[in-house]
Amino acid sequence: MRNDSHLVEQEEVMAYLDGELPVEEAARAAAHLEACHQCQALAAELKDVSLALTAWEIEPCNPQVRADMATALEEQTGVDVVGAGGGRCTAGGGGVT
Repeated sequence: MRNDSHLVEQEEVMAYLDGELPVEEAARAAAHLEACHQCQALAAELKDVSLALTAWEIEPCNPQVRADMATALEEQTGVDVVGAGGGRCTAGGGGVT
């Protein structure tokens, strides 16, 4: 996004919002964001995406699917997937470890 009217790149706006820019660059980005409506809109979109990702949760795994996957892997590789610690749901019920 850097051109005559945009002194910061889109990636720099994201890094600024995440608190990842060095102090001088953060000050430059903040000053630009105060004056640029287009970058303010970009910052708002990036914040929305960040909030959506924070709220995202993995659905609990289905034990039958897990067992079927372990069986198929064992048949294809000859490795005892379950005995090796694979194919377990996490303690909270979400995802496969």
